[in-house]
Amino acid sequence: MKNSVGKKIKKLRELRNYTQSYMAIELDITQQGYSKIEKEGRLTVDQLDRIASILNVDSAYILNFDEEQLLKDSHKPLYSEALKDTKEMSKSTDPKFYAEMIMLLRKEVDCLYALAFPESRQQAITVK
Repeated sequence: MKNSVGKKIKKLRELRNYTQSYMAIELDITQQGYSKIEKEGRLTVDQLDRIASILNVDSAYILNFDEEQLLKDSHKPLYSEALKDTKEMSKSTDPKFYAEMIMLLRKEVDCLYALAFPESRQQAITVK
């Protein structure tokens, strides 16, 4: 598929309810320059890392993003796979376990918000 990275970035930006102007400001480029990234999919590794940071995801998440799979799995909790391997950890008071679970739950909430309110142009509030 041609320009799949640009399309993935665009979809993730839309799921976050961010505008191209907002992304351009955060990247310190023009809106037209940002639009070109989405249209052509041409960007440097540094730009990809910066975009991932703005979208609050890893660069690998952008590259592996699959909208169809996200929609198929929207009825399933994103953290269900993580829970299989963490039953024993949940009995402990390990802060890393809870931090990972919070991050997974945040991603699920963001995805569900975007699916429930696709027409909303306000930015989703993400607790950091």
